[in-house]
Amino acid sequence: MVDRMSAFAGSGNPGNSFKPQLRVERFLAAGGSHRLVLQAALADALPSNIRPPSFASTENTGVPNVEARIAWTGAAPHETGAWVPWPAWEVGLSGATGRFRTFDTGGAFEPFDTRLSGVALEGGLRVGRRLGLQGELYAGRALGPYLGAIFQTVGPSRRAIGSRGGWGELAWWWAPTLHSHAGYGIDRADAADLAGAGISSNRTAFVNLFWDPSPRTTLAVEGTYRRTVYAGGADADGFALMLSSELRF
Repeated sequence: MVDRMSAFAGSGNPGNSFKPQLRVERFLAAGGSHRLVLQAALADALPSNIRPPSFASTENTGVPNVEARIAWTGAAPHETGAWVPWPAWEVGLSGATGRFRTFDTGGAFEPFDTRLSGVALEGGLRVGRRLGLQGELYAGRALGPYLGAIFQTVGPSRRAIGSRGGWGELAWWWAPTLHSHAGYGIDRADAADLAGAGISSNRTAFVNLFWDPSPRTTLAVEGTYRRTVYAGGADADGFALMLSSELRF
């Protein structure tokens, strides 16, 4: 998407965030052009740049989250002359777990710790030189700090809010420097954990056009549609148009 730092945030794309972390990666040849990717990280549980709303305040426990991912990929684009800058195919499994503390500034209840957890299955496919498909499915609990669960963590009953969702995207390269993307993502929160308060679902659809006149510059235009449904049954939706220009150093 044009807004790459928050693409599908709250709409089925958990983990799409920049968190302070210590990460180790290992890339292994797996026969021919295949490659096995192993990743593990210790990450800040509640970074200051991501503050999901909750019925009370949240803070770090001082213990980092543990994150891991394993993926198997096919040929890289430069090996086949494809315009789509993705592997020929990719399948990955990832997960995260950790804790954060919830407290009430008025002292209405004693602080308590909540465990967050989540697992995601991802996949991608490049068809020929121009067409690419990719997507992800996830399920977890209290994933607000990962931009999942529609940014929610703990419900009024002090239960970690469970959620599930996913997204899919179709990409088409008109030329090596001109490409379009269209996709849809959705997050759904467990009604029992919301206890009648909060957001029950959020979805986003988009279509865009990118032009890369040089390796250092990009111009883009994107249209999006978003719809949010609240636990009480109310909903809100709307369209947006975004223009973007990038100059990379």
